[in-house]
Amino acid sequence: KKGRPGRALVGLLALGVVVAGVAGVLYLFSSVGKSRSSAHEHLPPSCDVVARADLARIQALPSFQAKVKPALDELTSEATTLDDPDMADLRSFLLEARLDPARDIEEVVFCVSDPVGGAKFAIILGGMFSSEGVVDAAAKRGEGSERVKIEGRPVVKARSKKGGSPIFLGQAEDGAIVLSNDESLVAGALKKSDAHQ
Repeated sequence: KKGRPGRALVGLLALGVVVAGVAGVLYLFSSVGKSRSSAHEHLPPSCDVVARADLARIQALPSFQAKVKPALDELTSEATTLDDPDMADLRSFLLEARLDPARDIEEVVFCVSDPVGGAKFAIILGGMFSSEGVVDAAAKRGEGSERVKIEGRPVVKARSKKGGSPIFLGQAEDGAIVLSNDESLVAGALKKSDAHQ
């Protein structure tokens, strides 16, 4: 009977090791091949107007928790049936890109260059991303899109159905996601710079 307390302790320790192991495997599975990026470190030097959103603060708001988070959870849950084909395609894109907007995106920076002349823009997302997953998933979609290289990084160049200027979607080496209507802004954002200082 003296051995029973020792067995219970060993059993509890074993259970703790198993729980820690499962938690570690789940953590590694969700972050394998991903790296952390800061959007503001990718601001192109030619930005005339800049806006930044700290998504951690936004996600802490009660209105986000009550309305936006449930919608994002539904969108990213494979258990939910989506009747809208566009939403189903968006879910497919997010799953292929290994992107969970509510968890992975931490910072958004918006850059406008030449606001009076031609309004060139770049939207840069920072957070925890794989370095090419978004580009790979985007390359499979859209008519008239092509895969190109800018600054040595893969980028998808697409034209809207109405024509007009192309839209570029690329990822920096650290995973930062860049969306822009101007190739020079993409080239500037794919590299880290000190323009944010």
